[in-house]
Amino acid sequence: MDYTKEYKADKKIAKTIFNRHFRGFKQYEDDMIQAAIISLWQFRRHEPIATFTGACKIARAAMIDFLRPHTKYLNEASIFEKAENDIIYADILGEDDAAEFARVRCQTLNKLVNEKIDGLHGKAKDIIPMYLNRRSYAEIARAVGTTKQNVGKYITRFRKVIAQELKNNKEVAAWNE
Repeated sequence: MDYTKEYKADKKIAKTIFNRHFRGFKQYEDDMIQAAIISLWQFRRHEPIATFTGACKIARAAMIDFLRPHTKYLNEASIFEKAENDIIYADILGEDDAAEFARVRCQTLNKLVNEKIDGLHGKAKDIIPMYLNRRSYAEIARAVGTTKQNVGKYITRFRKVIAQELKNNKEVAAWNE
């Protein structure tokens, strides 16, 4: 077994959890990350960790346990509430339903993008589909007869329109609640 690879993966999980939930405790960062790594290692000694979500939960619990004695004067509920409630769809729905939910989300996003593409005019109508088909800026510029910089501008504008559309879309907004 490659313990270096396992350690690096555990450290990456621990850093991600720390940065997402505990940035306000920078003075404890190294200790919290080490506590999470040790906890993951100890858990793995007894049984394998089946999922990434499971590893995240173990790391998060270790960080919370580390913080408890250091936060006796702070409002513990507000500190840990965000971390405790951060779960993924598979935790709620189960693996199969989460996969179906992800498929429906992709279909909805594709529909939004396709509607916006249909509304494009001029060079944008040629540039965006090529970009979505993973063509390079240089290839697109040659095909359309413009510069790479102009291709970048069209793509940036399109991405901003899609981002705004996603913010305004009630169905998509409901996913993040």
